[in-house]
Amino acid sequence: MDGLAKVMRIPIREQGSNVITEYKSTTSASISNIEKDRHRPSLDMAIALCEHFNVTLDWLILGKGESTMHTPLNQKSLLI
Repeated sequence: MDGLAKVMRIPIREQGSNVITEYKSTTSASISNIEKDRHRPSLDMAIALCEHFNVTLDWLILGKGESTMHTPLNQKSLLI
């Protein structure tokens, strides 16, 4: 799980763990334990982290692939 801890530090350092605790009902201690490889996040927590930081689950968990999620363009965004 060393990969998850290393990868998680990047977005957490950018925005701070307090942002996550406000976004997802959890404690900063839980986030710290995940960062330090003391425990693994639940699937719900991992998905919430991905959504919050706009990163893919592959990148967050495995450290592989592109870090940011690509959102498909909708037709309204193409109209000028």
